[in-house]
Amino acid sequence: MFLYYGWLTIEAEEHESNYYSLQNFDLIQEKINEFNALYFSENTFTLKTINGYKHLLVSGADNRKGEFWNLIYKELFWIAEIMKGSYGVIYTRDTANYEGNIKSNEFEVYVMKRGCFELSNIPDPYLSPCAPKIEDA
Repeated sequence: MFLYYGWLTIEAEEHESNYYSLQNFDLIQEKINEFNALYFSENTFTLKTINGYKHLLVSGADNRKGEFWNLIYKELFWIAEIMKGSYGVIYTRDTANYEGNIKSNEFEVYVMKRGCFELSNIPDPYLSPCAPKIEDA
């Protein structure tokens, strides 16, 4: 199983106009609606405005890591590029036991900040290794 969970705060760069920021936010909302409709996935992306902050919640569980995650990654990378003030984290875990998957016992952390969305090179200290931290060994 491939699991992914996370949150992002969507913001433009400080020097960008509010008008530009709102246009991009509307574009993000439109693309997210299209993505969720196209992939019959109401719960993959949820975009909300709470107390003036734009939040994107990401969650899902797929049978395996593959093309669907690549599509999600591309959407998040695109958001980072057009809303360079955005920040947040996405935790992923591939629980499948296949040859070469040495990370089935840990979460990987993707970080969005300053116009980039990328896999962190810092191991997750909170939930990994999953056994014994959150599961029996």
